[in-house]
Amino acid sequence: MHYKVGAIVQARILSSRLPGKVLLPILGMPMLSLLLYRIKKAILVDVIIVATSNKKQDDLIAEHVKNEDNVILYRGDEKDVLTRMFMAAKQNRLSHILRVTADNPFFDWEIADQLINMIKENYYDYVSNNLVRTFPYGIDIEVITYNALEIAADEAIS
Repeated sequence: MHYKVGAIVQARILSSRLPGKVLLPILGMPMLSLLLYRIKKAILVDVIIVATSNKKQDDLIAEHVKNEDNVILYRGDEKDVLTRMFMAAKQNRLSHILRVTADNPFFDWEIADQLINMIKENYYDYVSNNLVRTFPYGIDIEVITYNALEIAADEAIS
């Protein structure tokens, strides 16, 4: 079976509590850059995609991603995050999607690799480390198959 695992980072500038937080500095670099650096350490991730909206305010994210090595930009509907994620996966022919939110600078690549192994070896549709809260907030990781994501995108009502 052909596997292509993509980390899809959901990113946008607008935030109700702290607008622009994904580009604010942490350890001297924008939070998004720190996150991408950490994702690149995951051995089982084949491609990294930053999925942002096609709104003008998210041009800042698009410009930022242009300066990141080996990161693909996808732009879609601001409100429909599920379709944005699905279309990014479809366009890049992914078999598995590692969902990451851009305001998660504590991403743990070792946990990501464990979950990717788990979903592939056991033929699960979805795995996560937050179904039962055992990890601190901010270390949530989810992996879903393309087929399961396609069903969700087709059947979701809201």
